[in-house]
Amino acid sequence: MDAGTSTAEDIGVFAHGPLARLRAWWHALRERRRLRDEFAALEAYGQLDTILQEAGATRGVIDAILRAHPDTPQRLAAMLKRLGISRDRLRAAGAQHDVEFTCTICETTGKCEHWLRSGKASGYEAFCPNAETFKSLQTKQ
Repeated sequence: MDAGTSTAEDIGVFAHGPLARLRAWWHALRERRRLRDEFAALEAYGQLDTILQEAGATRGVIDAILRAHPDTPQRLAAMLKRLGISRDRLRAAGAQHDVEFTCTICETTGKCEHWLRSGKASGYEAFCPNAETFKSLQTKQ
């Protein structure tokens, strides 16, 4: 399969239709609540700032992390597959942490999911904060 195509299986997490959206919304709500509880537990044990620091983050990004969670890994994997960028390439370029973190706090998840469902190979540059990195990785392959 070439880099510009995806199967329904690849982006199944982004299924549309009223029931699928309701199911996804409910799942995301539960996962956000679980993650919020984990942050609260880390705070209670005095470890939240240490964990955030190790991740290269501050308390200021917690709300963005909660909004993006839980489908960030699937969305990023689908984006990389669509663009023909392997995880190994991402790691070798030293860009994995920055790309993952940027994706995690991204405010354009709706546009990203719409683009992934569209099957298009271009156009992500208009909304994706990782677009420059992705373009660079594509040209170096």
